[in-house]
Amino acid sequence: MANYEAKFRSNYFEVNDAEAFQAFCERHNLELIEKENRVGFLMSDSKESGFSNNGWDLETEEDTDVLGELCQLLAQGQVAIILEVGNEKMRYLNAQAWVINSEGELRHLDLTDLAMEAAATLTTADVAGPEY
Repeated sequence: MANYEAKFRSNYFEVNDAEAFQAFCERHNLELIEKENRVGFLMSDSKESGFSNNGWDLETEEDTDVLGELCQLLAQGQVAIILEVGNEKMRYLNAQAWVINSEGELRHLDLTDLAMEAAATLTTADVAGPEY
């Protein structure tokens, strides 16, 4: 049985509290990255695989909403993009993105879904998806 393996990272964005963002990254096992006056994160080497919006608070032992926390840290007008790519022994390839703004508006994009939608505009034939 194959395991799904994925990597993810964010874009760079401005936050309203740099220390709170650093604590957010530590709490969710994310590697903080910085570029000029912006921050972002990478998947930590010790993280198992893939991005999950469900976190775990070790102090309260409760589930957490990672994207909900992130949107509260974004400076006004900023947008965070988390891009993930992964595969399961080349049977399934996956690319997806989560896009969230400082107002909490969230979009989830899946490359396979987008490709299938585009294919439907190019043909009336039945199109098979790119999977095993």
